[in-house]
Amino acid sequence: MIGLVLVTYAHWPEKLLASVDAAGLDVIWSIHHHGSDPDFTARVAKLAERPRTRLHLHCENRGLSRSWNEGVHEVLAAGATHAMLVNDDLHFVAGGFSAFVDFARAHDPLSVAFLQGLETGGSPYAGQVMQQGFACCTLTPAVIERVGWFDQNIIPAYYEDYDYYRRCVLSGVAFVTAPDVLAEHERSKTTRDNPEIRIGHEEIMKHNLEYYTRKWGAPGAETFERPFGDPDWTNHIAWEGRADPYAPKAPPAAQADEEVGAVQEEPRRFWPALRHRLTALTDRYGLRRP
Repeated sequence: MIGLVLVTYAHWPEKLLASVDAAGLDVIWSIHHHGSDPDFTARVAKLAERPRTRLHLHCENRGLSRSWNEGVHEVLAAGATHAMLVNDDLHFVAGGFSAFVDFARAHDPLSVAFLQGLETGGSPYAGQVMQQGFACCTLTPAVIERVGWFDQNIIPAYYEDYDYYRRCVLSGVAFVTAPDVLAEHERSKTTRDNPEIRIGHEEIMKHNLEYYTRKWGAPGAETFERPFGDPDWTNHIAWEGRADPYAPKAPPAAQADEEVGAVQEEPRRFWPALRHRLTALTDRYGLRRP
């Protein structure tokens, strides 16, 4: 059985649902709705009538990592051999879903499977064929056991996939990509079509990039092999600690003008730990000053 984890906001995933249904495979859905529009939420609520669909109407932008964690946990607990993360603005081409499932099953369980997709519509890469990364990929129980869960300090979205990829690399998890074009993706449709999502978009990206850089070093030039360069932290995030994986002793935030890649030799004292703790709480509850 394949478990599909889908997060919706304001885009109706009609093509995705149809492309999966057409395959006729044994699947289970874990759908998490983050949108607050009452009319669209009422439409999403009807998805609960679909067979083997577990719907969660959060109605708030609670964080992609959080819903991914809960969705993956739910489908694996229900007996799925693979949990498939899939975007609502992506759908499989004819035969694509079955082909991707076969591809993922043919590889070592300690691997993350990706696919190729054609960028369509208003995607900034329209017309290009690209590997889709975490817009569509599979996770297995073996990967979760080795790497753990997504970092819920990264909210509401952006760079949670970079972080998980980095931890997979450092943990010896392999990456495989299906060679054929198995999907089409109208990338960033939710962001483009919803003004309330666009508000603060750049600030969110900047903030999460800063967090990622504190944790690993700049994307593409990472220097740390343990979170925040601290040898006492592991690259595994346990289920029990997923909501706050680095409390309370993670090193303090790096200053913006610090050279990327410089090794931080912070003394493990009370004040640095408290500083990081306050920063994390401020980020999580949206209390950061503009």
